[in-house]
Amino acid sequence: MDRRTAISRVALIMGGAVIGAEFLLSGCRPNGASNVDDLFTTENTALLNEIADTILPDTAASPGAKAANIGPFLAVMVRDCYTPADQKTFIEGIGKINDAGKSKYGNNFADLNAQQRTDIFIALDKEQQEYYK
Repeated sequence: MDRRTAISRVALIMGGAVIGAEFLLSGCRPNGASNVDDLFTTENTALLNEIADTILPDTAASPGAKAANIGPFLAVMVRDCYTPADQKTFIEGIGKINDAGKSKYGNNFADLNAQQRTDIFIALDKEQQEYYK
């Protein structure tokens, strides 16, 4: 699976909405949440870093998503650009990724090795493919 495919599928798994014409025309707009902490705990933001780093890890040519500290950026984007219903779905989705690590390997997602993390995403990808058949 290449990075582009992985990113698009993880976005679906995590409840990310496909950005359509309405988004492009209206842009991001605050939806009432005054602070990113209203939606994301420190643990959730750290988990976003780990999830993103699994998709875009460090390479010899560039640092990965975790090195870029993408978690706080993603939290702000979800707060500012998602509807409350989509925010809830997103947060539930990252929780399900963590729960998948616990049920399959007995550890939080952040504590898994790279192969175990990849296996979690492969299993979730197969699940979403079956769902959308």
